[in-house]
Amino acid sequence: MASIFANGTLVSISSTFSEAQTISAITNAASAVATVSGTLSQGDIVLLASGWSGINQRAARVSAFATSAATLENIDTSDTDVYPTGEGAGSIIAVKDWVPINQIAEVSKSGGDANYEQWQFLEDRTGLQRQRPTYRSAKSIDLTMHFDPQFAWYKALLAANAAGDLRVLKIVSPSGDVALYPVYVSFDGDPTLEINTNETVSASFALAAPYTYYPAA
Repeated sequence: MASIFANGTLVSISSTFSEAQTISAITNAASAVATVSGTLSQGDIVLLASGWSGINQRAARVSAFATSAATLENIDTSDTDVYPTGEGAGSIIAVKDWVPINQIAEVSKSGGDANYEQWQFLEDRTGLQRQRPTYRSAKSIDLTMHFDPQFAWYKALLAANAAGDLRVLKIVSPSGDVALYPVYVSFDGDPTLEINTNETVSASFALAAPYTYYPAA
């Protein structure tokens, strides 16, 4: 039985990336190995662009690198029905700089709900409605911070909102677990105003692909 509090969790957003490198091939494996055109380092956090939709826009951690081969930890491409052999080529960029987001007062998540196609047969006199799953709704993370435009995250979130490009939201638990979220940032920096209450600002992070989780060693 576990009892886990979020108190002490650290959140940061990527601010700059390296130049894109070509991925000429990716293996089918529990931790896929990408053949890249340049150099990466163990521990690098990367964003993927791939012909495999299942890992396209995913964030990952490089667990090993040698002779153009980057091992993408916990990026499981072993199912060749989902990841047809030879079709995973694309590109990769590595996070160069992170900006911590502090003074977080509230965190909320939304989306991920299952949706269903529902129908009823004309001849069925029982009146039974049938259904089958179709897709899951897109997910978002919302953060509310105490307003202070002097912090680096305030400018970084404004820049990410203006750029409209894909970023990585990194959440590290007090125990050292790491969650990587590939996100689009929505933030206008306008604080809320309410008497006897600290001014706050809110940022919304829309997930472009599933998150990647790395338990503490």
